[in-house]
Amino acid sequence: MGSIVQLVQLYDRGERLDNNSEEQIELLLTLLGWILTSSNRWLRDYTSKAMIEILKDHFSLCLPVLEKFKNVNDPYVLQRIYGIIFGASCKRTSGNLQTVAEYVYETVFHQDKVYPDVLLRDYARLIIERFLWETPKYIGVIDHLRIIPPYTSDPIPEIEDQHYDTNEYDGAVLRLIMSMRIENMGGYGDFGRYVFQSALHSFDVDDKKMFNYAIYNILNNIGFSEEYFGEHDCSCNSFDRHLTAKTERIGKKYQWITMYNMLARIADNCKMLDRWNYPKKEEVQFEGAWDPYVRDFDPTLNKSFMIYNDAPSFAALEEHQANGIAENKTVDISDPSIQKKWIEEYGVFFKELKDTLLLTDESGVQWVCLTKYCDTGHRDLNKKRLLVWSWLYAYFVTPEQSVELNNCFEKGVSIVTSEIASHHETYTVFNREYPWSPSCREFKEYAWVDAKIPTGEVEIVNETIQVPDMSLFELLLKKYNLNDEEASLNDSELEIQYKNITKERRIEKEIGRILHATSDLLWEEEYDATKEDTISQSFPCAKLIEVMGLTQLVADGFLFDTEGKLAAFDTDRTQQCNSVVVRKDVLDSFLAKTGMKLVWIVDAEKEIHAGDYTITSWSDWEALFMYEGNSITGELHKLSSQSR
Repeated sequence: MGSIVQLVQLYDRGERLDNNSEEQIELLLTLLGWILTSSNRWLRDYTSKAMIEILKDHFSLCLPVLEKFKNVNDPYVLQRIYGIIFGASCKRTSGNLQTVAEYVYETVFHQDKVYPDVLLRDYARLIIERFLWETPKYIGVIDHLRIIPPYTSDPIPEIEDQHYDTNEYDGAVLRLIMSMRIENMGGYGDFGRYVFQSALHSFDVDDKKMFNYAIYNILNNIGFSEEYFGEHDCSCNSFDRHLTAKTERIGKKYQWITMYNMLARIADNCKMLDRWNYPKKEEVQFEGAWDPYVRDFDPTLNKSFMIYNDAPSFAALEEHQANGIAENKTVDISDPSIQKKWIEEYGVFFKELKDTLLLTDESGVQWVCLTKYCDTGHRDLNKKRLLVWSWLYAYFVTPEQSVELNNCFEKGVSIVTSEIASHHETYTVFNREYPWSPSCREFKEYAWVDAKIPTGEVEIVNETIQVPDMSLFELLLKKYNLNDEEASLNDSELEIQYKNITKERRIEKEIGRILHATSDLLWEEEYDATKEDTISQSFPCAKLIEVMGLTQLVADGFLFDTEGKLAAFDTDRTQQCNSVVVRKDVLDSFLAKTGMKLVWIVDAEKEIHAGDYTITSWSDWEALFMYEGNSITGELHKLSSQSR
């Protein structure tokens, strides 16, 4: 097994063995495919990434792999095979995707009943959607409507209650049942409550009946057996659901298989409810495995490829922070007058802020920073005590909206609202399905913010509020004093009191929708054993990517133009600086094509800390920066306490 692990790690890193023929590669893929049966999540997930890296350079072997595993009776394997083919489809260096897409269509969707696995369906559909996105003029056997859910499958049967929650079991079966227990069963299992039941909450089903069928299916249909698996499962230390780099129980593997099977059939045959619109749960259409979010593995992202050595670095980004830190070190804040002066003054950090938005790399190529965060360092604030920070929220706006924003700012009124000071982010989208996939439709819509700006005027409004009636406080104490006389008080004596008040409210003006210039993709999935921490990547907004035809090539997270030149990337990948940069000529072309303008709404602060991380004094600063092609206009201004 040690040699297999070394081989898997070799290919996962993108390295290759010498002198491999296509026949040898196919045999290697067959070997690796059978490793996908393993309940060792680390081995299974890294093997999947290795197979993707092989197939992206040997894409013609996708069909032989699909054919070889076509009739495997382990859904755990077949589901992941389709995920691997999807990953290779997105990352392939060459090869014909049409034959693969048509094969998947005929095998999975052009059937009387579609294979009941919610993740396999997700991967299979995305293979086809990717091909149709790449080939918009395609005319062939694929009927796009047939790949859109719901599909045809057998509904979940209603079976007699097996009393799995009350009958006595032991050994591996007991561990399985305890793990699958849901709420209101006298104690729940982590998998049952936080994974299985959490997914069920999106559908109009009886959770207890679903639990009953799930256990029945595992024990009777799939064939979990104490005789075969008891010794193994009882030796697995797998009670921690967050510990992914481990060998899971075989029972846990069967739990995953059953859950994905049931979710597919439930999505086909039961109503899906909008669980966020509580208490009124309206029926909605099931779209895919991203909602409810049940994905567990991103086949389009490999942390070994989140590096692009030819990406430029920008000294100005590091110098800006270093200069701010150096200035703070010269300030002796033991004197209150010096504290006040530092809080009030502009300082080098703010003075150089605009210089970090127009950048030139070592080759003379110009770049523009979009949304970014920068500060003088959060570490050791109990010692350093001084902190300067700024968020620059980049938006694409119409020329008319830029005038409205500027007029508001010039009045000295804060333009930073909770809607504007927000981030466009998602954890449900795979890296390389952004922004073309159907999972991105709502996400792209949410990139537009309905902007309101203060006019600087106020209005007087009447409002009815609930207030505590302090005259009843003593009665409340008496009620719980346990004296007979006092305990006879009625609840009616503790009535809610209401009060009419008048107050000032800022008058706001709607200026229409403005577009986030960047989007953040987070891969938080705890069950992907190829990652140790949450992976976060920032990209230009979908509109810029689509208008300019940008795409990821070999490196994950780096966008290239139609000529194969680097066009945009997240500087957190190269310099640990939170920002997205886009090549200036690409940005200029986008603005010319769309007629939009780029603005930065800047929210900044200077803080003095007490030595225990609490803030003793601070000053708020704002700016409206505007991109003018070869320069950036606008200056930071300190806000008065009444401005916000």
